[in-house]
Amino acid sequence: QRIKERQEGLWVFPSIVADSTAMIKTPVNQKRLDNISIMSMERGGKRFEIACYRNKVMDWKTQAEKDFSKVLQVERVFNNVKKGEFASTTDLKKAFPGKKEIDVILEILNHGAGQVNTMEREYHRDKTLKQIAHTAAEMSVDPWYHRLYTGRIIEKALEHYGFSVKPAMAVKAQALEAIR
Repeated sequence: QRIKERQEGLWVFPSIVADSTAMIKTPVNQKRLDNISIMSMERGGKRFEIACYRNKVMDWKTQAEKDFSKVLQVERVFNNVKKGEFASTTDLKKAFPGKKEIDVILEILNHGAGQVNTMEREYHRDKTLKQIAHTAAEMSVDPWYHRLYTGRIIEKALEHYGFSVKPAMAVKAQALEAIR
């Protein structure tokens, strides 16, 4: 049974407190940075960033995507993407003399450093591990049955023994290391 009590302008229920100041409000004007990749470049003592679509940056780097407007979320240069601070034109002119903002965006896109999130790192690690396993499977033969090992068997063995993937090292060299 619920009992209402009047205490200092509040209606008190056993499990619920009704007060206008206790309401949770969701900000309407905030943008969530879910599917965003930030490309950044430091020049002239300042940091310049652009906001890009995560999957489109990889397409741009491999030249599968030619139109940079499809890669960018906003066609502006930022000082800080997360705070939404645009870079001032004076800072851009000092750091990139004689270049328009679009040229600066292209330079950051081509030569800037990009953030890679955990899911992307895991995806690339798993993809490289599969390539290593299949390359090693092509080079190795089961001595008992005189057949090639499958890539999945090699992959499971590598995972079981804690083989670590080195992103800077070639797949074939890592496959040879895995066979040893």
